[in-house]
Amino acid sequence: MIDKKQIIHCDAKKEIILSLLRRMDSQEKSKLANLINEYIHQELNNFVKNYRNPQITKKQELRSLSIAWFSSFFPDHVSFNNSEMIHTFVETALCERDYDSFGWIRIPALEASSYKLTGDINHLHSMLNKLSCEQSRFRDLMMISAAFVVQSINFNNEILNNATMTNINRRQFYHQENIILRLCTEGDANDKKRWLYQLMNDNDYLADFIKELLKGALIHNNDFFFRQFSEIKTYVLFSLLDFINSYRSNVPQAHNNEIRTFSMKLRNYEEKHPLTNTSIDFSYLR
Repeated sequence: MIDKKQIIHCDAKKEIILSLLRRMDSQEKSKLANLINEYIHQELNNFVKNYRNPQITKKQELRSLSIAWFSSFFPDHVSFNNSEMIHTFVETALCERDYDSFGWIRIPALEASSYKLTGDINHLHSMLNKLSCEQSRFRDLMMISAAFVVQSINFNNEILNNATMTNINRRQFYHQENIILRLCTEGDANDKKRWLYQLMNDNDYLADFIKELLKGALIHNNDFFFRQFSEIKTYVLFSLLDFINSYRSNVPQAHNNEIRTFSMKLRNYEEKHPLTNTSIDFSYLR
């Protein structure tokens, strides 16, 4: 269990609630919020319990990514206590002596969650710094963690720009995905086009890819971001079903309606995120 005595008090920064969520009645929102917070509390405690495991398991990664998923798409449903506990764990991990050798590859999704829920810019920058890590087997985790908060990042963010250019200059795996990621940040379309032209002039090997982007084409997205988001959603849904079944004997009807509502409307909560579809729309670059 997380020690609440370690909680660092901070102002909770909340995203504007999605239009569908605004139309939900207060009772439905309350039931869904209860389900989400019980789930996050359990997954966070399981993550903390297994944090010191020397092996980085896929399930452990998915625990943190599922928390990031809820923090990204349901920020107004996440309780202040859960926000504080996520922030506290990240802050504690960052301060540990072995963070640079142990913790950094384990908490990027929770760093994204903490930034989304509390606005702690240090946690965002810590996560973005790792986008250009030399260990390619971990770069996909860094990339999808950043994807959860990409719409809250300014295009001119220096740390994101430096990490992106490092990946491009070294021709590291996921450099194209990194370009797409930066294009999905908050910023002016003309600034993004100027950046793409500069990239094309400086990097011949990117010319064909960037020309397609500058056409304002639909970039098919089922090779990385869509696959990653789909894997996380699958884990979330099955974990929620297991979570509900574990309480069914004590509270027979407690969450039946919540999971049904959640499953039916799952897509609506994600619909405004550019990286969760099978293709990415860059028509604004025309």
